[in-house]
Amino acid sequence: MNVKYATHSLEDRLAPLFDMYGGVPPREIMHRHPYFAELLREADTQGGYESVTSSFEFDEVSIPVPSVIQLLKAGQISLDNAKGIPKILMDCAGSGKTLTALLALPLFEEHYAKGKKVVATYVSPGNLVPTMMQELRRFMPGYKGIPITQQSREKDIMEATKEDINFVFLGYELSYRNSHLYDDHVDGKKLGEILIGLSDGARDYVEHLAEEGLFSAKDGYKALDRHNMIDLGGWIYKQYQKRCMTNVIDALIDNVLTQDVFSYLIIGEGHNLVHMDSLTRTALEKLKQRADALLIETATAVRNNVHQMGTMMTLVDFVDSPHSWKRIIKKDPRRAKAALDLHAVTPIVTKIQQVDPLVPKHKEEEREYEAHPDVVTLY
Repeated sequence: MNVKYATHSLEDRLAPLFDMYGGVPPREIMHRHPYFAELLREADTQGGYESVTSSFEFDEVSIPVPSVIQLLKAGQISLDNAKGIPKILMDCAGSGKTLTALLALPLFEEHYAKGKKVVATYVSPGNLVPTMMQELRRFMPGYKGIPITQQSREKDIMEATKEDINFVFLGYELSYRNSHLYDDHVDGKKLGEILIGLSDGARDYVEHLAEEGLFSAKDGYKALDRHNMIDLGGWIYKQYQKRCMTNVIDALIDNVLTQDVFSYLIIGEGHNLVHMDSLTRTALEKLKQRADALLIETATAVRNNVHQMGTMMTLVDFVDSPHSWKRIIKKDPRRAKAALDLHAVTPIVTKIQQVDPLVPKHKEEEREYEAHPDVVTLY
């Protein structure tokens, strides 16, 4: 039995795109993006794009950004995380998920961090990092962020330790890479010590280093058999370097996300996390264990691919494996829906127009608005 959760009508999925565009975009615009093109094809099966969009009515006014709905969602993210409930933001493409995620940081700062500095680590596919940085600069100029880049990741990590840095942006591709942050502990003198030690008796020296835990005895004996004296010295030197190296995630935790910091972890495009044993998923688990608050962004559930949310549901600690999630969907769909109700960032309002009169209204729409009182008090 399939669970269809947070299913949006075609109109609901088109509305935020039209709001962003300021009107009904022509077909040629819709063809430029795979998701927009999918909506266009769906519209053509329901009477045609022009017919479907003719039901929309737009006022000649500006739409404020951030909108009230984004602020309310940010409030729910902070409020529920304060209760120990990690959240999943499941909205359509183009609905402003990035800004919603960023807006939660000031709320953590004001209400829940207990005087600690708040640092948000925003992990997403690398090609999206510039977009995240742009959103921060445009809408939150009072805050400063830094991207961790491949070319200068050691320098970037140390830059992120500065007091005025609140956001650290990291691409999936760098989350499991090594950082040479501590390599200055191993220099030319160390190589000299190694060669002297080997000259006094290679086997005894290798066994001594194995006892100290630099490498396993098995690896040490293999190296003795494979290398001459000089090459063996180089191999031992590399083992010292490996011990002094750390991956980017560990370096961030050790230097930036220290215990005197409130750590807010944002995982963008969570539907890309498919395999539990992937390097990215393993690296993110370390960040999650350190995080005081967690938000995962995805459009998957909106597009009815709930079965693909298994890895995300492991990150919010609902299941221990994606297979368990699929099994629950099949055997106990009510439990699956209850989990999504708990962890999803819901709109709080049934229609955005109820709290934001500047957003174009649908024809003949009259609804009551009820905001969650705990969220409203945050503002």
